[in-house]
Amino acid sequence: KSSDPFYWMRVILASNRGTIMELGISPVITSGMVMQLLAGSRIIDVDQSLKEDRALFSGAQKLFGMLITLGEAVAYVMSGMYGDLRELGAGSALL
Repeated sequence: KSSDPFYWMRVILASNRGTIMELGISPVITSGMVMQLLAGSRIIDVDQSLKEDRALFSGAQKLFGMLITLGEAVAYVMSGMYGDLRELGAGSALL
């Protein structure tokens, strides 16, 4: 048995604790779903028949995925997932 309380969540999201894949595929999937929802509801105007619009949409989707990753990483560190923030130190917390 593992002492990791998120073991099954990690299995489902294809993530590994303490690695670069800590967040798994969830930021990529989330950004894709949100961007498709925004485009489908015409909140953002995207013409998929234009190569430039497709490239811009794809780039925005990747940027949004990186922002989600950064937000989730900050939440993990601030919540104490890796230990007390004072014990980690500023350098380790920023990494």
